[in-house]
Amino acid sequence: KSENPSKALEMGRTIGSYLKEYGFNVNFAPVADVNTNPKNTIIGTRAFSSKPETAGQMASAMADGLREAGIIPTFKHFPGHGDTVEDSHDALAVSRKTAAELAVCEWLPFESATADDMVMIGHIALPNVLSDRTPASMSPEIVTGILKNQMGFQGLVITDSLEMGAITDLYTSDKAAIGAVK
Repeated sequence: KSENPSKALEMGRTIGSYLKEYGFNVNFAPVADVNTNPKNTIIGTRAFSSKPETAGQMASAMADGLREAGIIPTFKHFPGHGDTVEDSHDALAVSRKTAAELAVCEWLPFESATADDMVMIGHIALPNVLSDRTPASMSPEIVTGILKNQMGFQGLVITDSLEMGAITDLYTSDKAAIGAVK
């Protein structure tokens, strides 16, 4: 596995050029998660690195390549899916890290997202940040308070699929849609 940002840049250009040729203008990539939990089966090899700085450099470089090809990148899965054990496709994923711990690890790769990019919010509970198990995708404190206000992200924010088990186990489709918009 390369930790060379120039290879990630080239990967973004290559994938971006194919997407552009097929008429797409957005890619739900790069995965900006830091793979910090060896028991995590869903992020694992999808992450660029287990080191926050490297994951950030690689995600940023891939996003640069996508942008150069005319594709909007989507940094995912804020606030970080790399330290969870659960697969949010099946159930709510939980990170027990505090905001201070997340800020120096999981959030670093998202700092390079620009106002021209998108950030995808994951269905991740942060009980040591929110003091409950509300998924980040349903939390104004996470999306507006942390991502937008604290970190200064000005681009478009989307959620991961609302049809994933993490959401369908907890919300009806109408409540999920309204919660995500709020």
